[in-house]
Amino acid sequence: MATTWRTRYREHLEALLLERLRWAAGLGALSAAVSAVLDGILAGPELGIRLRFAAAYLATSLLALALSSLRWGQRRAAAVTTGFALLLVAIMAVNFTHLDSDARLAPAAFGTVVVGIGVLVPVGRRMHEVIGLAALAGYAWVALHEPAPPNAGAAALVVSLVGVALAAARLIERYRAAWFERTWQQEQLIALARALAGEVEPAGVAAAIVKHAQALVPEGSAVLALRDAARRVYRVEAVAPRAEPHAGVAGLEVPEDLAPIARIVACDVCELPEDDPATPLRDVYAAHGVQRVLYVTLREGDAPVGILSLVRCTEHRFDAGERLLARGIADQAVLALRTARLVADLRQANQLKTEFVSTMSHELRTPLNVILGYAEIAADAARDAAEREAIAHIVQASHQLLELIENTLEIGRIDAGRDAPRLTAVWLPELWAEIGRHCAALPRRETVRLVWEPAPSVRIETDVRKLTVILRNLVGNAGKFTAAGFVRVAAALVADRLVVRVSDTGIGIRPEDQATIFEMFRQVDQSDTRPYAGTGLGLYIVRRFAEQLGGSVEVESSLGHGATFTVTLPVRVLRHEAAAAAWCGQSAAG
Repeated sequence: MATTWRTRYREHLEALLLERLRWAAGLGALSAAVSAVLDGILAGPELGIRLRFAAAYLATSLLALALSSLRWGQRRAAAVTTGFALLLVAIMAVNFTHLDSDARLAPAAFGTVVVGIGVLVPVGRRMHEVIGLAALAGYAWVALHEPAPPNAGAAALVVSLVGVALAAARLIERYRAAWFERTWQQEQLIALARALAGEVEPAGVAAAIVKHAQALVPEGSAVLALRDAARRVYRVEAVAPRAEPHAGVAGLEVPEDLAPIARIVACDVCELPEDDPATPLRDVYAAHGVQRVLYVTLREGDAPVGILSLVRCTEHRFDAGERLLARGIADQAVLALRTARLVADLRQANQLKTEFVSTMSHELRTPLNVILGYAEIAADAARDAAEREAIAHIVQASHQLLELIENTLEIGRIDAGRDAPRLTAVWLPELWAEIGRHCAALPRRETVRLVWEPAPSVRIETDVRKLTVILRNLVGNAGKFTAAGFVRVAAALVADRLVVRVSDTGIGIRPEDQATIFEMFRQVDQSDTRPYAGTGLGLYIVRRFAEQLGGSVEVESSLGHGATFTVTLPVRVLRHEAAAAAWCGQSAAG
């Protein structure tokens, strides 16, 4: 349940009072013991009576310590502290009456007790007044029984010390309460900021706002209504607590041009019925047992975006600190709600972008496949080398565009969350050979040989499409950056993991670039004049698909010495017909 700062402040004062009571009683016991020792050393004619008074001081202090350790005394710490102070004053009065030589110390002694308790022990205003009056009475008793005439200066000193002690106690209490309230307000705002930092959904933001705002009205409720500018209404979006009868107002809509609502918005921060005794909302409050409501308008600039209502069912007014905290909560709410709306708008825009790109990619792929088909037919009927070279350029460009389209579609499926792994049982050699045929058709220079190693003879369960895309992207990437030599693809089954390696004799990758090549739209050469085409999506898709299958991808390379990409995927082995714990088979040139 939410608690106001006053509740926590009372708990703080109780703990502080108990701590100071023990401290004062311990100090009193120590002083009595030291006094007894000194009296024994000095061994004057009044030794007996001095030791009896020291014993009385010690007994009183030990009694206070004992009571402070009992649950009964802890629940009545203020009464125990006051009783301890009154006993000290009484013993001091008797002490100074029986020891004439110490009577001159009475003003300082009574003043020390009153000032010490007033400054250090938070027993409350009334208890401080009782102790102050007791000190005055004690000194008056001593003064009346003193053989010498009363000293007006000493009496004035005691009265002044009592007055100073009471004033200091009140000032310290006021300062302590103000400090505690500010600290509590800061804690509430920090807690709200942390809660809002983890929320990007408007509903979650609204729920967090009213939950923290209810700390101001633990016995009541907090209500957040947001403005629908298009419909010109305020709609209740969140209520705390969510239990009945408070939850019944959720979803309630109120026209913004209603007179009471217009006055609330114009006031920015107002408390009803205090700030508007003639408000027509009085009857509504009475019908629901509501005594006071603090309304705070949420604004973006000068435009109102909502109203935060703090409903109190007691007559206790909202003070300046509570109004300030409510204003702070409202300001944070505006920022969080605006952020949530921006996130929602961005998500919607991203969804529209994804759908548009997906639709356009599908529409482009169909005519592109037609172009490729006719280009291949034209290549067969080419009459000379010039025609074959021109057609080859068409085919190469078409394959590049097709790769871009395929990668764009994959990214769209990933972003849309429609690409969950679909595991199926496959005979790995057959799948491997089929992927090899697809990869053999990928563009590469005539001086580059594709070496496709045979796969282990095993039936596994994996996502066929994702494995195909991973290999196609890695082989296509290797062929693009290899001018001469080979691209080798091999597979091995190590325990329950399929390990695939694609190595080449291409240009290689610098160590400092190897961490970034798997990011979206990242290439080693980002300049507009780079010699190699591509969008930087292929390796990003490889990494995402490997992670979706519970695996990983790594690269080993150095500049000018080729690269080796290793993909490790967990698989379920269904049937194993040949041991294949190492890299398998003979090279098969493609």
